[in-house]
Amino acid sequence: MIRLFKISLLLFVGALVLPAWSQSSSIYISVLGRKKVTVVGQDINVNGLFVSRDGGLNWQHKGWKNTAIFGMAVDQRQNGKRLFLACGNGVLRSLDGGETWKIVTDWQVTEVQSVMIDPNNPDTVYLTSSYGTWVSHDGGDSWRSLNQGLSPVSLTYHSILAIKPSDSQTLYLGTADGLLISRDGGENWSRLALAGRQIHDLEIAPYDENLMICGTDVAGVYLSRDGGKSWRQINMQLKGRTIYSVEFDHNNPGTFYCGGYLNGVNRTRDYGITWEPLDNEITDKTIRDIKVDPQNSTIVYAGSLNFGLYRSNDAGDNFELIAENDGQIWVVAVQP
Repeated sequence: MIRLFKISLLLFVGALVLPAWSQSSSIYISVLGRKKVTVVGQDINVNGLFVSRDGGLNWQHKGWKNTAIFGMAVDQRQNGKRLFLACGNGVLRSLDGGETWKIVTDWQVTEVQSVMIDPNNPDTVYLTSSYGTWVSHDGGDSWRSLNQGLSPVSLTYHSILAIKPSDSQTLYLGTADGLLISRDGGENWSRLALAGRQIHDLEIAPYDENLMICGTDVAGVYLSRDGGKSWRQINMQLKGRTIYSVEFDHNNPGTFYCGGYLNGVNRTRDYGITWEPLDNEITDKTIRDIKVDPQNSTIVYAGSLNFGLYRSNDAGDNFELIAENDGQIWVVAVQP
């Protein structure tokens, strides 16, 4: 009886002292390439999707070995069973957590940049590509173009799409020529802002849908506090101005992160008035994607090009390498 009590006590204490990330979300990363030289006949150059179910301690490769993945969407309502990947050859879908995959787009859709699941209607899925945007209203089984009436310049490099949380008919689209808006689910588009700016990333604050940030090519970070009607640059203290990723801290208004070309991870706690570069080890690295854990906003992931996946357990003050030390981490997703 005494021995059983001691074992139970140890298990209880162990559960208390386990780091938050070990009990945390599933992590998905896209490895697009590696620095290593491929040896003929060996699989040292396996790319594609990797998944960790234990906070980054162990990883499994899911799907094809050399798939170029530029974006992904995890259906939060199905515990990670339904996944969409934005790939060079179209959209891949898995209905069993990545065990099996199917290409659900046809030959017209290539160079897919991002894929988004409507938070209010899981059967509606959007994709953006290097030349246009498409929608599916049946979970990816069929797709329809949403490019009617767009000029050639507005069709170029549709990088990211954001859906207004309270109104799924309102869509914001990042292109090579600024931001577009649709108020009817993509049937019609109009110019919103930042004409001439190439948009790499666009985020709506989870606590205020009128607060938006976007990362641009060469021009840094822009912020809007009126639902996209007006924007201002908030990047005067950043070392680099090509920003690939922007990410809100959902628990702390005014705090968000950005990263980009040779720019490391940067954090602001005052809506972009001041910025601080984080952790000397990654300050000068190219950061392709940043994600905050939805269960614990002190956990921040940063995917770098050629240097792997980093995690911070203290809201960005310190980062540690946790996977793929020579990999090009193109996209990161976190599922509670």
